[in-house]
Formats: sequence, C-alpha cells, structure tokens
Amino acid sequence: LQKSFSGLSSSVAGLATSFGALVGVGALGSFTKDLVSLGDRLQKVSIQTGIAVEELEILQFAASQAGVGTDQLNAAVQKFSINVGKAEDGTKLQADAFESLGVSIKDASGNLKGQSTLFVEVADAIANVEEPAVKARLASDLFGRTGVELLALLNLGAEGISNYGETLREAGGIVGKAASDEFSAFNDQLDLLSRSLRG
Repeated sequence: LQKSFSGLSSSVAGLATSFGALVGVGALGSFTKDLVSLGDRLQKVSIQTGIAVEELEILQFAASQAGVGTDQLNAAVQKFSINVGKAEDGTKLQADAFESLGVSIKDASGNLKGQSTLFVEVADAIANVEEPAVKARLASDLFGRTGVELLALLNLGAEGISNYGETLREAGGIVGKAASDEFSAFNDQLDLLSRSLRG
C-alpha cells in the first residue's frame, strides 16, 4: 500500500499553473470550479483527519468504486481519527475494538501509527472477520454511525485499496497536496471576494 501512497503528487502538479491562466481570461467554468472545490475539500479533510491528501484521494476513489459516498467516507475517517485518540487514552470501547481485531495502534518503537496505516490495517482485519454481526459492531465502534455503510470499502482489505491506488495513479487522477493547497487558498480568496461584493 505504501507504494500506492508515494510519488503521486506530481500527477496533477501542472493544474495549479494552468488554473491561474484560466482565471486570468475569465474562463472559470464549472469543471474548474469543481476542481477547486475538490482540492479545497481534500486539503481541509486532510487537516481534520491527519491523513495525507494523496492517501485520502486513494481512499475516496476506492470508496467510490465500492459504492461508498465521499461524504460518508470523510465522516467515517474523521470519527476514526477521534477514536484512535480515544484508544490511545485507554477508552475501553475503542481500545477493545482494536484489540479484538489484533491491530496495535503503536509501532515497534512505541509511536502512534499514522492514520492511513491504521485504516488499512483495520480494513484488513475487518475483511477477515467472518461473523457479519461482529464485523458490523467493530466497524461501528471504530468508524461511528457510518461504520456499517463503510463495510463495502473495508471488505476490500489492504490489497484491494492498494490496487485502486495503483489504478488512480496510472490514470493520472491524483490532485496531490501542492495543488490542493493552491486550490484551497484560491477558494478562500473567492469566498472573501464574494463576501466583499455582497457587502
């Protein structure tokens, strides 16, 4: 999976540059607006969850292919991030869920693992749970109310998610952190401009 999460940001690195030219000639069409909105949302969800933009894009693509909506995934990973923190603090429900799955939230050096690493480890573990009721309960314990809806993605396991990452990379479908930062900054400026014109 790590291979899928590395070296992806260059795929759409030129978008931010060409984007500026489009705006300069007043050609901010619906596609460009959607792209700006996507980059802005990716950047903000990445900050909220601790999952790198490139990794988040892969999870979102895998989720969409599994029939899970982006908003559902975003809500689930945000809840997951909170629950990892609770497990680290020793909260029984979350700690027991990780233990039941055989997933350690810390690495061999005693450091907390990254959110994306934990996500795919949990996905792998849940994919191997045979009892549907247990699978649903564990997904809910770690991903909140959207956990059950996320099972279609979690059942792919690490290998399935990694394969979708490769597909997205080969298609050049990665926005990447640099571009998402640029789009987010521009979207903030558009918001400021809109508010000033209304004032």
